[in-house]
Amino acid sequence: MQPLSNSPTHPPAAGTWRLAPAAVALFIGTLLVLSPALRNSWTGWDDTAYVLNNPLMHAPDALARIWTTRDTEQFYPLTFTSYYVQHAIFGAAPAGYHAVNLVLHALNAVLCLALARALGLGRWAALFAAALFAIHPTQVMSVAWIAEHKNTLCGTFAFASALAWVRSARSTRVALWYAVSLLAFVLAMLAKTAVIGLPFALVLLDTFVLRTTWGGRIARIVPMLIAAVALGVITYLFEQKFVDRQSPDWIPSLAQRLQIAGAAPWAYLWHLAWPWRLSPAYGPWGVDAARLLWWLPLGVSALAGVALLVGHGRGRVSGWWVWGAGHFLLLLGPTLGIIAFGNLAVTPVSDHFLYLASFGLFLPAARAGEHLAARLNPTPIAAGAALALVACGLLSFRDTRVYRDAVSMWTRGVEVAPNNYTAHLALAEGLSKSGRVREALPHYQRAVELRPNWPDAWLFLGATSRDAGDIETAARAFGRAFELSPANVEAAVGLASVLELQGEIERALALFEGAVAREPRHLEARLGLAKMYLGYARYSDALSQFEAARALRPDLSWTHLGVATSLRGLRRHADAIASLREGLRRVPDDVAVLNMLARLLSTAPDDSARNGPEGVELASRAVEIGGGHPHLLDTLAAALAESGRAADASRVSSEAAALHARYNTPEAAAQSRELAARYAQGERLRE
Repeated sequence: MQPLSNSPTHPPAAGTWRLAPAAVALFIGTLLVLSPALRNSWTGWDDTAYVLNNPLMHAPDALARIWTTRDTEQFYPLTFTSYYVQHAIFGAAPAGYHAVNLVLHALNAVLCLALARALGLGRWAALFAAALFAIHPTQVMSVAWIAEHKNTLCGTFAFASALAWVRSARSTRVALWYAVSLLAFVLAMLAKTAVIGLPFALVLLDTFVLRTTWGGRIARIVPMLIAAVALGVITYLFEQKFVDRQSPDWIPSLAQRLQIAGAAPWAYLWHLAWPWRLSPAYGPWGVDAARLLWWLPLGVSALAGVALLVGHGRGRVSGWWVWGAGHFLLLLGPTLGIIAFGNLAVTPVSDHFLYLASFGLFLPAARAGEHLAARLNPTPIAAGAALALVACGLLSFRDTRVYRDAVSMWTRGVEVAPNNYTAHLALAEGLSKSGRVREALPHYQRAVELRPNWPDAWLFLGATSRDAGDIETAARAFGRAFELSPANVEAAVGLASVLELQGEIERALALFEGAVAREPRHLEARLGLAKMYLGYARYSDALSQFEAARALRPDLSWTHLGVATSLRGLRRHADAIASLREGLRRVPDDVAVLNMLARLLSTAPDDSARNGPEGVELASRAVEIGGGHPHLLDTLAAALAESGRAADASRVSSEAAALHARYNTPEAAAQSRELAARYAQGERLRE
C-alpha cells in the first residue's frame, strides 16, 4: 500500500454532513460503555494527593501558586487549574470529577474521528479507528481514575493540535490553522508534559502521509520545538524534588533503563492486541545489564524500525505505518524508561501511557482494513471489526469497576502481579483505611519481604500495627524504617510514638525534638512533642509547639485544644478561653472544643473568666451533637450549677453517673454521684 497522495484537500460536502451523526453516535456510545466509572470513588492513589489532600484547593492564592510555584505535585499547571475549578464545583464528591473525565474522553474520540476524516479515511474506517480509541480497554485506566485527568485534558488539546496541523497543510488559511495548532500544543504540554513528542510525530505525518515540502516541515516544527524544550526543561527541574535521594535504589541503571525501553513497546503491543486482565501495575521484569536476553527486545525494535523504512522505500509498506509506528514510539518515549522517573519504582509499563500513543496504530490499522475491504469481500472484514469493538466494549465496561476504590484497584494489581511491591503496599493501605486491618497486615508483610531495604512499607506496617495495638511489631517496623533512613521524619515520629507507649520516654522525646528540628512543618512531630512536654508539665514549651501546630492546621481541633490545655497549665484561663473561642470559629460545632470551652467558662478559678449561662448554652450544644456522652453531661451539670440551677445540675450529674456505670467506668460514676449530691446543696465546681 502506498501513502495517500491524491486525497482531496477537503472531504466531500456529503462526508461533512455524514460526520455529524457519526460523531454524535460515537460520543454517546463512548459515554454508555464507560458509564460505570461515574460510580467510582477516590482510590487514594495520586487522586487524593492531587485534589482532596491538596491545600491549594482551599488557598485564596491557589491559581497564582499553581502557575508560578513548585507547590503542586507535578508540573501540570493547566491540569491543576482544572482540578481547582472542579473542586470549587464538586467539592469532595467524586462523581463530578469522573463525569468531567468521561465527557473529555468522549470529546477526544470525536476529535479522533475528525482527524481520521481530515486525513482522508472513509466514513466507516474513520469511525472504527475513533471507536477503537474510545473503548479499547487500555484507555479505561485514563478515564476511570481521577488521577489521570491529565491524560484526557492533554488529549483534547493534543488531538486539536494535530487536527489543526492537518488543516494548515491543506487549507489556504495556513497561518490561522498553524497558530491554532501551536497554541493547542502548548496547552497540551501545560496539561501533561509527556506529550513532548507530538511535534516530531506531526513532522512524520507531514513526511509520510501529507507529503509536504521539507521547507514547510522545518518552518512549522521550529516554534513547537522551542515550546517543547522550554516546558520540558521546566518539568525536569520541577520534578527533581520527587527523587528520593535517601533511597536511590528505585532508579535502575542506564543500561537497565535501556533494556526496559527496548522491551516496553512490545509489552504495550501485547496489551493492545490482548487486553485481558489489564492492571494498574505489572510485575518486576528483573532486567539485568549482564544478560544478553534482555538486550534482544531493543535490537528487535531497532531492526523493526529499519525494516519499516526499507519496506516503505521499496513501496511495500505504506507511509501510514511508518508514521503510526513513529507516533506510537514518540508519544511513549518519555515514559519508556530512558529518562528516570517515579513510575519506574511502581511498574515497568503502565497502560495509561498508551492513551495518546495508541491512536498511531489504530489509524493505520483502520486504513489497511479499508483497503482490504475494497479489494476483497468486505463482509468478513466488517464483521471482524464489529466483533473487535464489541469485545473491547464489554471488557472496558467491566474494567471501569477496577478503579472503584483503592481495594478493588490494587486487588487487581496483586492478582496480576503478585510480586509487585507497590501493589501489595497500596492494597494494604486501602484495606487499612477501610477498617480491614487484619486483611491489610499480610500485604504489608509481603511488601517488606519484596523490598526489605525500602522504608515505605516498614513505615506503613508500623503505623497499622500501632493502630491495631501490636506495639512490639510497630516498634520493630518503625525501628527498621529509621535504621534504613535516619533522616526520614516519618520514621522518627513513628518510632517515637511507640517508644513513648513502651515507656522509653527519654528516647521518644529526643526523637520528637530531632524530627521538629529537621522538619518544622511536620504536624505529627509538633503534636507528639507538645504532648510529651505536657506530660512533663513543661507548659510553656508545650504551648509553643501547639501554637506552631495550630499555625499549620487551624482547621484541626486538636491544635486549639492543645493551646488551651497549655494555657490552663500556666493558669492563663482567660487566654485559654479566648483561644477556644477562636478554635470554635475555625471548627464550628466541634464537640471537644465546645466541651472544653463550656468547662472553662463554668469551672475556672478566675472569677472574671467564668460565664455560667454561656457555659450552659455551649454544653447543651455539645450534648446535642455528641449524643449525650457522660463526660459531656458532666460539663453541662457543672455549667448548670455555675448558673445557679442546682436541681437541674444534680439531675444531669445523676444521669451522667448512670451512663458512666453503663459504660463500666465505676470511678467516673462515683465522682458524678458525689457531684450530684454537692450540686443539690448549691455547691459549684472549681477546677
